[in-house]
Amino acid sequence: MKNIYKIVLLFAAFLVVSNAQAQSVYDNYRDPDSKGRRLEVYGQNLFDLNHFQDLNGDTITSMNLNLRADYRQWRFTQSMLVGGYVNTGVNYNSHKHNSGNSIGRTDFDAVTYGAASYYFSPNQFYVTGALGLSYATFSQDTGTTTTGSISRNEGPGYLWGNVGYGRIYNAGRIKDAINIEDAMRQGGVITGTLPNSVTVAIAKLVTQRDNGDFDAASHDDQDIQFFNALQSLLQRDGVVSGDFTMAQTIRIYEALNNTRGRYVNYPRYVGYQFQVQAQWQLFNQTKNKPHDHHLAFDAVFGKALSNNTSFLLSGFFGMALDSLASGLAPSAGFGGPGSFQNYLPFIPDLNNLDFFVRSDGTGLYKIGYVGFKDKFFGARADIFHSINSRAGIRGAIEFSSLSFNQSGLDPRTTIGAEARLDYNITHWLRSYVQAGLNKISGTGERDLEYNAAIGFVWRVLGNN
Repeated sequence: MKNIYKIVLLFAAFLVVSNAQAQSVYDNYRDPDSKGRRLEVYGQNLFDLNHFQDLNGDTITSMNLNLRADYRQWRFTQSMLVGGYVNTGVNYNSHKHNSGNSIGRTDFDAVTYGAASYYFSPNQFYVTGALGLSYATFSQDTGTTTTGSISRNEGPGYLWGNVGYGRIYNAGRIKDAINIEDAMRQGGVITGTLPNSVTVAIAKLVTQRDNGDFDAASHDDQDIQFFNALQSLLQRDGVVSGDFTMAQTIRIYEALNNTRGRYVNYPRYVGYQFQVQAQWQLFNQTKNKPHDHHLAFDAVFGKALSNNTSFLLSGFFGMALDSLASGLAPSAGFGGPGSFQNYLPFIPDLNNLDFFVRSDGTGLYKIGYVGFKDKFFGARADIFHSINSRAGIRGAIEFSSLSFNQSGLDPRTTIGAEARLDYNITHWLRSYVQAGLNKISGTGERDLEYNAAIGFVWRVLGNN
């Protein structure tokens, strides 16, 4: 295992020295201002009717009605980041038997989450606060006179807050901008290499598109608005003089959406960030005194070592503040652990409340919630390398230690390593190979564990 650490560190040091100049375009990236809102109303099986016989020959008519709504709004600037969402829905289900017995159930749930981060100075000191509330209830008619109807309701709620320093960005949109640049060059839009300032500006447009800015401003014409903005940017900087042709537009669109599977895209983190964060449970499912209170210290450092390689180092220390803490992630209503869409537990690049887009975050390393006043700390190093546009490799090594508050239990230490090769053989056949190993010592000790897997996605019919 020591040799693995040495190899990774030597490789990283070599790339830092040999590619210092190539990284500047990534280091210069900063997220653009972003704002928007979205309301979705949907019915999954809005009306579903079934008529069938069970094994006893009884005829059953089943009906289900479902309606949900989701509203999200955000505004991100360099100093203030504010966002929130409300998700709610109702469902009605009934079963009628020809014997006359009837069962009906009505469910309702609602979840709301709001948060704000404020930087006292750009990319330096900041504070964050967030509130998450949920409520779920159901009422069921059992169809029997003895039992009658039953009902239940739950409403877990949480308060989060942290203070920290620094800011980490996922500059992977720079690579998207470079892919667009290649497409423009192949299509005859440009002949040379774009200045770094133009590449960064294109990356910011892509970020705004992914965040949903163009969709929020003009839902029916979001891509038209994006291409108008891209064309205006290139004309303003003197890169192009005329309009895109249809073929050029389609070529850029395919690069933007990776419709042909030409690119293996990895995150590229730049910057650093460390913070102290706390979770305080306001209400729990049992309606008794809440106990899931947690405190964590975490840090992350990201560096684009070259145009094709990036490095991520992260570490954390977490502990439960209550001896009766469950050790489970926050849950909403009747949902299980993790059903609350909060992003404060050690995903620093999503500390900007980027709940609107599910992107690769430093969730590559996720802190684990612990209970009973146990303590948990660890560190991890990730490296991503694009071999070419169609192939890439990622690797990681990690260490963690769980110290138990209960006497007589030795700390549980885990050391692991993993690697994965991604290869888009063609636009319709994508594959990967991955392998890893883990060693656990102390309480729950295990022998060295190995794992390996291969997989592929084959588009047999239809266009990408």
